[in-house]
Amino acid sequence: MSPAPRSAARASPFTGKTLGRCVIRKPVGRGATATVFHATYEPLKKDVAVKILRADAASSAEAKARFVEEARALARLHHPNVVRVFDVVEDQGYLLIIMDFVEGRNLLDALDEDGPMDPTEAASVARQVALALDHAHGQKILHRDVKPGNVIVNDEGTAVLVDFGNAEVVGEAADRKGTAHYVAPEVFQGKRQDEKCDTYSLGATLFHLLTGLPPFEGQTVKEILRAHEAGKLRAPSQVLPDAGIPKELDALVKRAMAPARGYRFAARDMAVALDEAVAAAEAGPAPARPRRGRGPRRGPAPKPAGPPPVLVLAGIVGLLAVGVAVALALRSGDAPPETPGDRKAGPEPRKSLEVLPSAETKEVPTDFGIKDRAEVREARKAAAEQAFTAAKEFAQASGDRPKEVAAKYAAVAKEYGDLEAGRQASEEEKFWSERALTEADRAAREAERVAAREAEKTARETGLAKVKEHFAAMRFAEALGALQDIEAPESEAEAWRRRGERLNVLIGFADALGESLRGEEVDAYSIRASFSKPGEKVVDATDAGVVLKAVDGTKRPVPWTDVKPPEVVALARKVLRQAPEPRLTLACYCMEAGMKEDASRELDTARLTDRIGVIGARAEELFGSELD
Repeated sequence: MSPAPRSAARASPFTGKTLGRCVIRKPVGRGATATVFHATYEPLKKDVAVKILRADAASSAEAKARFVEEARALARLHHPNVVRVFDVVEDQGYLLIIMDFVEGRNLLDALDEDGPMDPTEAASVARQVALALDHAHGQKILHRDVKPGNVIVNDEGTAVLVDFGNAEVVGEAADRKGTAHYVAPEVFQGKRQDEKCDTYSLGATLFHLLTGLPPFEGQTVKEILRAHEAGKLRAPSQVLPDAGIPKELDALVKRAMAPARGYRFAARDMAVALDEAVAAAEAGPAPARPRRGRGPRRGPAPKPAGPPPVLVLAGIVGLLAVGVAVALALRSGDAPPETPGDRKAGPEPRKSLEVLPSAETKEVPTDFGIKDRAEVREARKAAAEQAFTAAKEFAQASGDRPKEVAAKYAAVAKEYGDLEAGRQASEEEKFWSERALTEADRAAREAERVAAREAEKTARETGLAKVKEHFAAMRFAEALGALQDIEAPESEAEAWRRRGERLNVLIGFADALGESLRGEEVDAYSIRASFSKPGEKVVDATDAGVVLKAVDGTKRPVPWTDVKPPEVVALARKVLRQAPEPRLTLACYCMEAGMKEDASRELDTARLTDRIGVIGARAEELFGSELD
């Protein structure tokens, strides 16, 4: 076990090479056995991440098997917070995994550059990782290396869990793999590993996000592991007392990292607890917390030196005195002047502008504990039921005034829409609003509904015609855009989503045909080409169409709109490799062209040539049960 590997962008001999039909750009991360590169998948002109097993590791049969197992594990996972794998390829002696390229920074880099995260932001990121783990655990997969360096967050705040290089099936993990700062005690003790090893690591990760430091430190790996085993964990709010970390997050981290795994969270329960912690954090005033930079650390960080207890007590008394003085000054209208002595040396991630609560807010709690929040919820629930009962009594007494009754219920639904009483009020509002309508109102509403349905139907037919037109011209990106502009019928939403996925796969299909044709000539007669003349051969394919060469060597272009789908399929079968990815792409084309039997045939070929088991899950995503 070793500290987390850092992202790197040093020059690489792979840069500029083409492997697995990917043009390698630059390294974006290095691990113990593999390097991850930003690359372009040429057939689809798509940004991807390519993980290449390094030569020294590739000589080990165990390392190669684990690398392929990582791809298989990822192929079984389909979740917005888990990186998606497309293929595993062996090319020019190198083994590589082709994955989604996730824009953003890993959390370790973010911590080094910006310092500790805001508690609400940290809890939100941890919640997303918990949901990703819940999905993986549902597939009986343990990640076994959850840490800040293996979570990437984009600009929208979406967290993606990456690097399943240590992943194992639940019940089969027996080795002692992980990263020392985040690993559960039972892992390095050689005991049975289960899902709660991952939630322990997520708790350690959350501690790091909140404080800017790992939960346990030491000069050696052995010292760090012993600290995990002892379980003497400081609360995050003790590490950064001015950071405004709510006690709910303190308790959550403590439970997630409990030495006894029976007391720890399951991943889904941890996600729920994080939701509640965020609600608690948002209930009170959030102190201002500027992010601050940190230089990159090259080893375990030294333990922060703390002041003696007597000085701490004196400091607290001093701060209280300053607080009272500031409050008095503010009441008199004069802010106290700032002097250099008011500023302390050392990192202070956040300072509150509220020294003392004002008289108007004195009775309002700013730090709700679990008990406090439970009492607030019960009180609000009782108020909602009381309001609903009052509206119900009004309805019984004033049934001849349906508009007023509807308004009463609407007020209850608006105020308490998240509670059962509010939901009941919403249903009652609909009922009484309906009763309040006159015959003329109903006739006008029905006319509006009919007009809306007709407009929707017309727009859908127009949109589908555009999709068909773009498809015939092999403009799949435009076809996908036209499809996404159409509002899908609710009953067909899943089928439309799969159709969009298939069109996305087909982007770059014409280029893939052209690349496969280079250096080859296909007799047009052999594919029953209606667009050709006797003796002509197909020698190229582009975004615009195919290129034919006559016997005398002259060439002429034929637009895709003049090439029928069965002719496209016949040409593709001649030139595309008998490999899972090309055949899956061709199956998508057949399906969209209405050639369902051919699509089924190509999908079967993709499955037969799939040696590492990644096609099954991808086929489910693209076709569902449509080809059963």
